[in-house]
Amino acid sequence: MSNDIRHGTVNDARICAPIEGVRIRVLDPGGQLVCEATSDAHGAWALPATAGRVTFAADGYVEKSFSSDLPAVVRLLEDCLIGYHNKLWFKPGENVTAHIHSPVPYSAVLYRHGLDKTVVADYGDRPEKCQNVPDGYFVEDGLKWHGSLSYTVGGPQPLPEFRKWQQRGLRQCESGRSASGLDREKNHSGTCREVPSALPGTA
Repeated sequence: MSNDIRHGTVNDARICAPIEGVRIRVLDPGGQLVCEATSDAHGAWALPATAGRVTFAADGYVEKSFSSDLPAVVRLLEDCLIGYHNKLWFKPGENVTAHIHSPVPYSAVLYRHGLDKTVVADYGDRPEKCQNVPDGYFVEDGLKWHGSLSYTVGGPQPLPEFRKWQQRGLRQCESGRSASGLDREKNHSGTCREVPSALPGTA
């Protein structure tokens, strides 16, 4: 009789922790309920080996269904705003793709963090986007979510203080000082040497 029962576990997507209380239902081709079960505190479940579509549903998670090849480990995605970029870092001029799951419409704003948090680009309101996760372990192959938003990384922007230093350096050059904030003076041999002066922006 053990061959007539399917066993498995249901875990969350974030840390693969077991989920208790997942509603597992088997539906026939007409959508009628054939049988159902609930996962226990260890995320374990058991179902009769009955043909039909199997659904896994729990509050706070994205529902998942299978028509065939029911895996022994089922992973459910937390149904909240979550996402990732297609790479860990980018160079200026590169295109960035954000892969986002959100059960409700959301807004996307790109910020630059420094001395002040400044808005670089506002992409406005975005529609809800449903993604899902593979079952079992997916670290090696990744999630392979559909892209939700793309943008281009801009070039480096000097801070306002640095721009002030540049302007002061130009004035220093015009008055006989170097742009690096060093005074030039002639020695007895007629050549020039540099001596430190006040740092730009401190005088």
